[in-house]
Amino acid sequence: MSKKDSNALDVKASCSKNVMDSVPALEVALICRGDALRTTGLLFLDVEKVIAAGSHQPLAGDISIVDIRGNLLFWAYIQRDEVCKYNTKMTGLNADKLRSGVRIEFIRKLLDRLFRGKTIYGADIRNNWISLGYTEGRPESGASKDIQEFYRDAKNQPIGLGVLSEHFLGQDMQEKIHSSIVDARVTAVCYRRIIKMKSDEKERYDCEVFHDLRDSIGKPKRQANWDRKCTCGATKTKMKNKKKGKVEYSGFGNVSLEHWNWD
Repeated sequence: MSKKDSNALDVKASCSKNVMDSVPALEVALICRGDALRTTGLLFLDVEKVIAAGSHQPLAGDISIVDIRGNLLFWAYIQRDEVCKYNTKMTGLNADKLRSGVRIEFIRKLLDRLFRGKTIYGADIRNNWISLGYTEGRPESGASKDIQEFYRDAKNQPIGLGVLSEHFLGQDMQEKIHSSIVDARVTAVCYRRIIKMKSDEKERYDCEVFHDLRDSIGKPKRQANWDRKCTCGATKTKMKNKKKGKVEYSGFGNVSLEHWNWD
């Protein structure tokens, strides 16, 4: 890590003061600040997902990449045609925004160039890569690391980004409409806290008040904003097959994308 990046770790306001500021980017389909990227360094990535019609596979609907100070380096709406659930109350995404988006093939070409020599951090980052079409769960260029390898609870389960933002910034960024820009900036804040805790010789997240906090926020409040109705008819087909004994029905409307089973 460069000296400049190390200094940034001690400047809380440099990232957290503008965590929720994402409006300008949301008015355009693509921002790529290749001129602001260093040859090597750290990047922080997040995506907001939609659900593909028929397969119910989570697909990236937008993507954001920021640096350690929270500066936006890359942003895009991703063009998606066959979508049955946008979860608009959470993601802010809808059919019009994605129709005006950039094709995933072009996004991938840009990312492969941007990632060379970089280390990319994210929360649940493997599933983010898969939603972007990286079927191996990692990009072709650059190194990929997940902050949830450090942030795990007493049962060794990953701690969600919404709970971490409530703890570190005093607000659950994922309880209402937000963009991936917000989550990417929260990821950068969480990474900086990792560096601080490791400097105090902690090998994993440890906080006395965390469990009480996690019980007071999280899934119930957040899941109320997920779209419940599937518009592609695949759910009806599964119900029909269940009656015939063909497959076991799973209520897709109640599945959180954070815990999607990819197997």
